[in-house]
Amino acid sequence: MTPSARRWGPSWIGAAVLSLLAAAAEAMPILCVVDDAHWLDEPSADALTFAARRLHAERIAMLFAARSGDARTFPAPGLPELRLEGLDPEASRALLREHADPALTGEVRERLVHETGTSLPAQSTL
Repeated sequence: MTPSARRWGPSWIGAAVLSLLAAAAEAMPILCVVDDAHWLDEPSADALTFAARRLHAERIAMLFAARSGDARTFPAPGLPELRLEGLDPEASRALLREHADPALTGEVRERLVHETGTSLPAQSTL
């Protein structure tokens, strides 16, 4: 934690984050998306989740995406959680048929479906 973070404390920093988001939301609604939230350092995660737990009347939505099964986690007590699972093989094939480069051979598509077990690598190749 930085010296200024220790001096002001996590609650103060979280309140400052909320204040900045609320000020920006006065002009237009804000969607704050944090991908790979499991990689956030602890003070950043604390500040963002502090702000997210206090969104009531503001025109702000916050979305945190974190991978389960990773060595690092993203605990967010007090926030609603929706767990998504990987695609089944047929859904993965449909995704690849619809969005993958047509030059991707059937053999490569099947290898992606069978070796990955989730949609993450398939989406990365599109």
